[in-house]
Amino acid sequence: MRLRQSENKTGQVFEAVEQVRKEIHRKRPDLKALDRRVHYAEKFLHQLEGVQGSLAEQLRSKVQEFIQNPEDKIYVAHFCLDKNERPGSKRVMLIFADPSKSEGSCFELLIYQKLQVPEWAGRILQQSIACPIIVSRCSGGFNNETMLGIFPEHLSDKKQDHQQRSDAKAFYLIDRFVARFLKYSRLSLGCFTEDSFPNLRKLLQKNSFDETQIFLQMAGVIWLGLHEQNHQISVLPLHENLAVFSRIALSGLEELRVDLMSMIQIFEGSEIRENVDYYQAVGEYVLLERLMAYSLVDLDHRKDGNIVPSFDTFGSHVLFLGLLKKGHLEFEDQHGPSRKLRLKSTWLDGVNEVLHEINTVYEQANTVKLDALASGQLTKSEVRERVRDFMESYVDSVILDHGLVPTIDFEFEIKSKNPDKGSRMVKFRMLQWFADVYEDIYPIV
Repeated sequence: MRLRQSENKTGQVFEAVEQVRKEIHRKRPDLKALDRRVHYAEKFLHQLEGVQGSLAEQLRSKVQEFIQNPEDKIYVAHFCLDKNERPGSKRVMLIFADPSKSEGSCFELLIYQKLQVPEWAGRILQQSIACPIIVSRCSGGFNNETMLGIFPEHLSDKKQDHQQRSDAKAFYLIDRFVARFLKYSRLSLGCFTEDSFPNLRKLLQKNSFDETQIFLQMAGVIWLGLHEQNHQISVLPLHENLAVFSRIALSGLEELRVDLMSMIQIFEGSEIRENVDYYQAVGEYVLLERLMAYSLVDLDHRKDGNIVPSFDTFGSHVLFLGLLKKGHLEFEDQHGPSRKLRLKSTWLDGVNEVLHEINTVYEQANTVKLDALASGQLTKSEVRERVRDFMESYVDSVILDHGLVPTIDFEFEIKSKNPDKGSRMVKFRMLQWFADVYEDIYPIV
């Protein structure tokens, strides 16, 4: 009975959030940006009138704090629903951004639990800003299977020179990663020969459904903990160079770089651990996600019929084409209709080779940056553009000039957040094989 009453109260709170979300993107030229946010904060308080329970009470307190001391930046409130926080306690995140500047979601509520991890996994997270969570309930803007994380740049004032605090947390929605693998990535194993991903296949065949879910959760913790840690191991650390990596292709390149590092670290570590097969299965899981999930699930099918790749799709294609051209990935039958791929046992060598190429590009880009700054003739913005152009030329050379056929070409528009800069057209070339795989997998799911 108490549980049902609690769920009803929580439901009423989320109904109040959705009522505000319906109105928040309507233009209000009569109100300045900050006044708009105060207006909608007051509207939310009005919607909460009469709603009982700890969640409603704490939200009222947080929103009233904002109204009394409004600031022209993203407002984020974190709190625990329980009086005494303990492992497994439910926590709340309220995000309230400027509707005129926010892309999509600007008023969101999330109830979550921090994923409980064993001591060995905790040691990885201690060195990382990654915070793995399980979502209990969320508002509409977060209710999207492709939304896998809430990152520091989403929760900070973007006016601050495009930098983020190095101690900020990256919240990874681990349950979404598990669901994506079970719904999509597991099916994509059928695109490869039986001798590909041997450790992952063996583990999936042996495990029960519950055991598989636990494996996927822990694999996600290892991967994403290392992933965030590796963003800072670079001549161009991410939190200092967000503006450089703002272009879609370069965001993809950086995400790929840190995942390649993670795979290598997992395999190097597995050599000294007792359960070698387990950790090698984790490494193969990361590779499959990087090769297939980000290449297929992240494709944006727009209402106008165009297909637009995400930044992760760019990174995945750099890896896919790199392994293919370096001989660590091959088509079993170049002319057959199924065209299954064989991942060779030397694939980790290929990962090292692609990572070496990317690191070389980064080092050269950093030299370009330092030389441009030393000249004293360019603004910071012009220096960033020069670095971006240099790095983007590498991505273009891999994706557009690989010489493999058949392919499908896309060209799409990226609009600048700055209206004075207009928009730019971006080209992308996908192997026909991916389009065929997409058509095979999506009707099933």
